[in-house]
Amino acid sequence: MHKSKFWILVLITVSFLFPDWIIKINREEIDTAAFQKYINFAKLQQGQQGVGIDKIIADKSELNTFLNKFIELHIILHEAEEKGYSIDNEEVNAVYRQQKKNWIQRLFLMKDMAKETSSIEEPTEEEIKSFFNQYYGESQKAYADLSMDEKSKVYQAVLMQKIDKAKKIYKKRLEKEYRIKRYGMDKKNVALVDRTRITRSQLNRHIKDQLSLMGVSPEEVKARSPQKYKQYKEEAYEDLIFQTMVQKEMAIQDFTDKQYVQDALDVLQDQVVLEYFIEKEIKSGITVNDTERDQVYQKIKARIKDLPFPQQQEVINEQVKRAKLDAVLQTFLSEKKEEMIIKRNKDELEKIN
Repeated sequence: MHKSKFWILVLITVSFLFPDWIIKINREEIDTAAFQKYINFAKLQQGQQGVGIDKIIADKSELNTFLNKFIELHIILHEAEEKGYSIDNEEVNAVYRQQKKNWIQRLFLMKDMAKETSSIEEPTEEEIKSFFNQYYGESQKAYADLSMDEKSKVYQAVLMQKIDKAKKIYKKRLEKEYRIKRYGMDKKNVALVDRTRITRSQLNRHIKDQLSLMGVSPEEVKARSPQKYKQYKEEAYEDLIFQTMVQKEMAIQDFTDKQYVQDALDVLQDQVVLEYFIEKEIKSGITVNDTERDQVYQKIKARIKDLPFPQQQEVINEQVKRAKLDAVLQTFLSEKKEEMIIKRNKDELEKIN
């Protein structure tokens, strides 16, 4: 036998005997490297400590639970692709670009603020539960019933609250390194960071983006409370100056070119497609009846009393749909799992660290 043919045969045999895929969904093989990226992404989401994820990896039974989430991610991605949802979709890509910018900056801050955050202790279970009850107590869901992803998001919110003071100290450190001129929020150029101009239109766009996260427009806030709008505008002004300094620091360190950041962005793309598909194809189909609306209204009426009636209805409907989403999603996944052939490679699972 010719030597080249012999080695090709050996490679095929080795590949057959020692596959590097970790799961198979129908005929699609998903390799161990993709799952490792998923694990690493989860670690980064928890900040530098990543203690919660490390505990999961150390416990193989828990790691299997984590693998189940990875499988569900790919089941939904498969369905999303079937319906034309991908990162190449214009609307999906717009969401991704915004999340990418925010996510990279948050990750960079966790790394670059190490000096300021070194004394911060990891959120305790009690702190996380207390935060959840304070801010999400109206969600009709107990903390114990949250999924791993949901608990991770609450964890991050508590952690970000803890590092808020450190962020102010870090900002002062950066301000010593850059020449900053504040011209005023009503000028054409509102500020200058070294040679980078920040314009009034950039500030207005930033205010709009920030308020949209709260579900309101600048016009609505201004009409209801000019003083509150002024406060939001001042906060957005300082935040934009801060972000400009951070962007400069990221460029100096070539942060976005680092391999672990690029790997994480691959996973972020998948997460954005998943969330967009769930929003458009699953959550949008959830119905809300008058009894459910009334139950939620009684719980949150104090919080939404100043909103216009149509906006009150939107908030109430959103609360009900969010409470019902998990059950609907699990039914969807169960049906899809029945239709698919799913295999796990236990040998590859042992290699995860």
